[in-house]
Amino acid sequence: MENTDFNQLQYLFMASQHSKSNIDYQGASFFILFTSVLNKHSFKYQDFGILLSLLEVGEFIHSAYLSCSTLDLGGCVFGGILNDEINKFLDLRNPLHYPVVAMAVGNKA
Repeated sequence: MENTDFNQLQYLFMASQHSKSNIDYQGASFFILFTSVLNKHSFKYQDFGILLSLLEVGEFIHSAYLSCSTLDLGGCVFGGILNDEINKFLDLRNPLHYPVVAMAVGNKA
């Protein structure tokens, strides 16, 4: 990803946050965006499949926190993201491929 792309993505994360947010977006070394195709389990589990998709995202978030801890990095997950703009930026064409949350990762404060 080019630096201008990173700056644009960083702006999309920052623009969606309330002014009282404690997350240091400028100091973040990188961001992780967690997405899910919400209906990927629905063929087998119907509506319960959406819950399973979100549980998988939670497992990935937990793994990311554990990795940050192992590498002595700080991480903070936030859910206030501009979904439509991020969909356009990443060219996500499936309307059920949904950005769920993002994580800012960097050195501990």
